[in-house]
Amino acid sequence: MRLSGFDERSTIRSAAAFAEGETELDCPFCNHGSSVECRIDMKNLIGEATCRICQENFSTTITALSEPIDIYSEWIDECERVNNLEDEATEA
Repeated sequence: MRLSGFDERSTIRSAAAFAEGETELDCPFCNHGSSVECRIDMKNLIGEATCRICQENFSTTITALSEPIDIYSEWIDECERVNNLEDEATEA
């Protein structure tokens, strides 16, 4: 499953925008701007990023120090990991 809209450059721009106080980020699947919302559930220690447009989502465990950008960054890292595994599988 290759992520069709994944672009590392847009991820860098999104992370920079988030650092400036923006709470909504670009979706790595559909590339819609400001469509990903990150939610933190401190009671259950779960962080979730969800795209309002294509409904893709990602959940991860968090700590007391986790911020929404940490959840988004883990999602992007996981997308890269999956893409690299698929690339290696097609080369073999």
